[in-house]
Amino acid sequence: MKKLIPLSLVLLWLWADSQAFAGEEKRSLGRSVEGAWQVVEMQGVRVDAAEDIVYINFNGLKKALSGFAGCNYINGSFRINTAKRSLKMEAVASTRTACPQLDLESDILSLLQKTASYDIESPENEGDLLILFAQDGSILLKLARMMPLDGKWTVVKVNETDLEDEDSEIFLIFNSSQKTVYGNLGCNSYHAPIEYTPQKKSLIKFGAGLTTLRLCQKMEIETQLLQAFQYVVSYKRFSARKAILCDKSGKVLIELSR
Repeated sequence: MKKLIPLSLVLLWLWADSQAFAGEEKRSLGRSVEGAWQVVEMQGVRVDAAEDIVYINFNGLKKALSGFAGCNYINGSFRINTAKRSLKMEAVASTRTACPQLDLESDILSLLQKTASYDIESPENEGDLLILFAQDGSILLKLARMMPLDGKWTVVKVNETDLEDEDSEIFLIFNSSQKTVYGNLGCNSYHAPIEYTPQKKSLIKFGAGLTTLRLCQKMEIETQLLQAFQYVVSYKRFSARKAILCDKSGKVLIELSR
């Protein structure tokens, strides 16, 4: 006589399988295009980062994309098959601000619409590189995975000094794909290499920086910042609008906002 399996147990097995499949799908998306990516190359031509980094952000669970194309913010949806490495952008739209960089933006939007497949390369000791292909296999775009600090931040505090009432904007712009940071320290412009390893996401160091040589009445803040940069070893981003830079003991040296 065959032993019957209770229906409730069968349903429980089916539910467990569906949850496992859903979990695997989420993990698969996480290994693929999920997250923010900076556009670094367009049809073989390097895209130099301006003050506002051109980037695409993929939300795998919602199948939605958003980003900044050089002048306007964009949004849309996408379809992906991680097994076949197929990727299709849909209903990509942008805001309508008129800017000098509209030609670059128009080209990027056009290439996104032509995307048919993708691949991800992970060079040793480097971050992931997302490559988008056309239907014929030609490379359309290359994008580097962004670190949480990438982009422009206003410096609002250094050590115990509040900077929000300063006459000129003091800001830093981080670019992990080029491993540089640049900005304005209140009087002089600043540029330096950064040490950033994607595998150690909270660690960052400023290399030897260069500044212009203007003399201003108020140089104290600039001097404090240049000294603080030498001791920064880590960062923490609390939200899209707040981050801190710390020394090796965890003391907050610099507060950032945007």
